[in-house]
Amino acid sequence: MDADKHPLGWSAPGTETELVPGGSLFRPGESLRRALDAALSSPSGLGVAVDADGTVLGVVRGGEVLALIEEARQVRQAAL
Repeated sequence: MDADKHPLGWSAPGTETELVPGGSLFRPGESLRRALDAALSSPSGLGVAVDADGTVLGVVRGGEVLALIEEARQVRQAAL
């Protein structure tokens, strides 16, 4: 991250100075699909959540997003 907490990339294994680009970002309130894409497209498997200014808010693992997707599916099924 830079001084304003904007993501710059991922640290390459064994170094903190070499950055590896990759992964998309998502904003809270966007679809779970967007959060899952962010996690699956990152080298670390973590999706990065940012606010409207691009400031990092936190990260989410793909498995966590899949669990939320499954929970939402079960709620929809129960409502039928």
